[in-house]
Amino acid sequence: SNTYSRTKNSINSSPRSLHRTVNTMSSEGGKDQQQSASEALTNCILSQYRFCAGGVGLGAAYAIKYSKGPMPMAMAGVAGTVGDLIYGYYEACKIEADRYERETGRRRM
Repeated sequence: SNTYSRTKNSINSSPRSLHRTVNTMSSEGGKDQQQSASEALTNCILSQYRFCAGGVGLGAAYAIKYSKGPMPMAMAGVAGTVGDLIYGYYEACKIEADRYERETGRRRM
C-alpha cells in the first residue's frame, strides 16, 4: 500500500515520473498493471459501434423496402457487432491490444 500511495502522488509531477510510475507498478504490482491493460482494451473495443449502427441502418432499410420484418435488421446488427469487435481489436485499439499482449504473453492470431 505504501508503494501505491507513493506512485499515485508522483503521477502529477512530470512526464518522466509517469514513466517511473508505470515501471514501479509493473515490477511490484504486476497484477494491477495487467488488469488495467485488460480494462483499457475492453473499454476501447466496447466503444466501437460504427459497423453495428451501419448494419442496423442498412438492415432496416432493406426490411422496409422488401417487407421482410425485423430479421434483416437484427442479422445485420449482429454482423456489424462482430465487425466492430474485429476492427476494434486489430485496428482501432491496436495500442491497447499490443500492451495487453506484451503484459500477458499472448499473441494475436
